[in-house]
Amino acid sequence: MSKIEDILKISNSKNILFLGKLISLTPKEIKVFLEKKGLNFCQEYEEGRDYAFVVLSSLLNPYEEELSYELYNHGVKDIKLDEFEAYYIANLNPNSLLMSIKLRKDTNRVKRLLSLSSLDNKLYIKLFKLYNWGEEGLFDTDENRDVTISFIKRFLQRGNSVNHNEIVHSPASLFEIALTSHDEDILEAMLKFPKYEVRSRGKEEWKPRELKEFIATNPNINDNTVKFLLSLRDSRIDSLLALNSKIKLSEQEAILNRSTTQAKINLTKNSNLDDIIFKILLKSKVKQELLLNQKITKERLNLIESKDLIYLATNSTISDIVDHIIFKKEDIDFILARNSVLNKEQLQSLYNQHKEKIATPLSSNKNTPKELLANFFSLDSWEITLNLASNPNTPTDILDKLCQMDKRELNINLASNESVSDDYLEIFKVDSTLLRELSKNKKFLKKMENKPII
Repeated sequence: MSKIEDILKISNSKNILFLGKLISLTPKEIKVFLEKKGLNFCQEYEEGRDYAFVVLSSLLNPYEEELSYELYNHGVKDIKLDEFEAYYIANLNPNSLLMSIKLRKDTNRVKRLLSLSSLDNKLYIKLFKLYNWGEEGLFDTDENRDVTISFIKRFLQRGNSVNHNEIVHSPASLFEIALTSHDEDILEAMLKFPKYEVRSRGKEEWKPRELKEFIATNPNINDNTVKFLLSLRDSRIDSLLALNSKIKLSEQEAILNRSTTQAKINLTKNSNLDDIIFKILLKSKVKQELLLNQKITKERLNLIESKDLIYLATNSTISDIVDHIIFKKEDIDFILARNSVLNKEQLQSLYNQHKEKIATPLSSNKNTPKELLANFFSLDSWEITLNLASNPNTPTDILDKLCQMDKRELNINLASNESVSDDYLEIFKVDSTLLRELSKNKKFLKKMENKPII
């Protein structure tokens, strides 16, 4: 039982006095609601009249504030306006409310109700879908801005409640929701927002820049959202949707049949690519990207021609089939030697097969056995020396020797290597030209975070 119901149960009065400005509910809406409960709506105080309780807005003028103190001193209970709004929402029939709004096309009421924090998310989303944005953008009118802000405050997942003006007034916050939300209903509702996009630089041409494009990349979207996005027949949305592990075979086929090169390339990166689409792409111009990006099972391996096995050598998901492609061709072995998916035993076997000829690529692999890396240090190769400087598995005594050489090109590689001793990293940090490389060194950064400020 709510606080209001408790008060009504013991009160002999049916009069409810409202003091201050009403924002989310109109006097008419409150009056109709109270009358159904046999209660009277009062906005003007009358001397000698009994009141069950008084509802206080956060916006009181001096007279109303003074009056509220007097009533309290006379034993009249007070209720905050947001408590009454929660009581109002709890006693509404959601279906009747939604039907009434649809019939009357009452966008203003939708906008006011969306500002109520007492709405549960399910009803909020249903109301949000009914809001009419007109021909204006997210923040172009007071009404649209209020609705956008209410959505951000409700659904942006930050540690604390979201109230900071720069956050709630930023379209970037909507992009963040679109990227991070795990709720398919929220993501589907976001399709109702007016179009909004940010500019992108040339190198970022295929990164999301419009709200629906951000939604297309989220793997938590439901089937309705996927169908809607595909119905737009937008090449950019298709290409971004192609990356989404949510899309099923029929949707992958739809994107494939629209035949944009970028969409096909992005399909090769889809972690849930259907085997049927894999077979089709294997015969296309994006074959190399397919074999570089896709998880290769033994079944898929049987479909790949021997001349194309070289494209698998840099694939980071080939651990299950390495033994089926190693030692097939020398050029494949030399590429495999750099692939960190290979374990120590496989890398050792590559060395046993090719000896010093394969030392250069092996010297760059963090899984190469320390004993081999130590042997490579004696080889007369500057490229191998540079590789050893950046390899975190290089024995520390060799890294110390490399640091003592104090050569510019070596120091650049050593600065980002987490296995380099703290003493040398301290020396590197006084060289401003090495700060960029040091910023990649997690061990160094952690140490700096924990270092006391003097």
